[in-house]
Amino acid sequence: MHTDIEKIYLKVIQNHPLTFEERRLLVKKLRDDPGLKPFLLHLKDIHHEATALKTSDLDEKKALLALKQRMKPEPKKALRIRPWMRYAAILTGILITGYSWYLFHHTTESNTPKITLQLEDGSVRELDESTVNIITGNNGRAIVSQKKNTLHYDHVSQPGETSVLHNVLNVPKAKTFQLILSDGTRILLNSGSRIRYPEAFHPGEKRIVQLLDGEAYFTVRHDSLSPFIVRTGKIDVKVLGTEFNISAYTEDSLLHTVLVSGGVKVRSEGGTVRELVPNQIATYNRASEQLSVQQVTVTDHIAWVDGKMRFVDKPFGDILKTIERSYDVKIINRNKKLQHARFYGDFDIHKESVNDVLKVFATGRPFSYERNGNVITILPDADKKEHETLLPMP
Repeated sequence: MHTDIEKIYLKVIQNHPLTFEERRLLVKKLRDDPGLKPFLLHLKDIHHEATALKTSDLDEKKALLALKQRMKPEPKKALRIRPWMRYAAILTGILITGYSWYLFHHTTESNTPKITLQLEDGSVRELDESTVNIITGNNGRAIVSQKKNTLHYDHVSQPGETSVLHNVLNVPKAKTFQLILSDGTRILLNSGSRIRYPEAFHPGEKRIVQLLDGEAYFTVRHDSLSPFIVRTGKIDVKVLGTEFNISAYTEDSLLHTVLVSGGVKVRSEGGTVRELVPNQIATYNRASEQLSVQQVTVTDHIAWVDGKMRFVDKPFGDILKTIERSYDVKIINRNKKLQHARFYGDFDIHKESVNDVLKVFATGRPFSYERNGNVITILPDADKKEHETLLPMP
């Protein structure tokens, strides 16, 4: 049996009229809990969407469970995404079903960007992540073996061999891909990344790769005679053998190098050098050209390796960039008040859609958005307030 207040909540969500006494009780609850009104409005919008799509009405038990699990927000500067918020987002996905749901969450395979490999001769190969084969050049020379989402280079330079042939791997948004270089070094590339590297390293010489754009996690094979150097255009990272992560997206104002194990030297374009020990991050500011170092929790910066998005006191504007790369969407934020708002959050890219993620943030700090294909527009507050008048008031 539902309590009186639960029945009132369901009436509000389903847009049913309230009696005078029900309105009085609702107003009291709204005054006691400022976060209740936007949450009810959110569930009301979900019910409206479900009705418009001719799907089943809001599941009363699930809606009430979400309401009961609500928690008052902490007095923190940054908003922590709570379990009840995630539940509300998942509830949205349950309601929007059928063909409309499919169109909202999926793009056709023909429009999906491909991972590509550019060879030294300029030719380009599209890589099918389900394939196991040998990639050859235009002259029939075997270059690299592919096993699904990994390229493995096993060519070893011979004494007297002087030519250095380079390949460029391009990983589009919403994908990741792994390289195993000829020396055994492993590189995992994040979405929206490009890297240039030699097909084989010469013994005793520097091992140099160029991260042209994006983010990569390196597990470098130790070789005391051949330092491994990653160049980004603004910073160089020099190692002998270690694990580290570099984020150097060209659209970002900050470049980050996080050390997991071993040791690295980070040199800025201006010549500043900083040595890192594990659990430290070197940050290069493009505008000020300054290089700084501080202690961090490494797992917060490499969650993407496990298919996660983790935000710790992050500005909403930076969060949107990560969402764009992870889901291959374009997000236009017209709600300027949100741009610098700071959030906490932890999401599984493989299990939660972009719609799930945005619904969670919108539940924590209400905003409205529209989606047209792969373009998402977050509406300004003025547009959102029109929906707020739908809540029954005395």
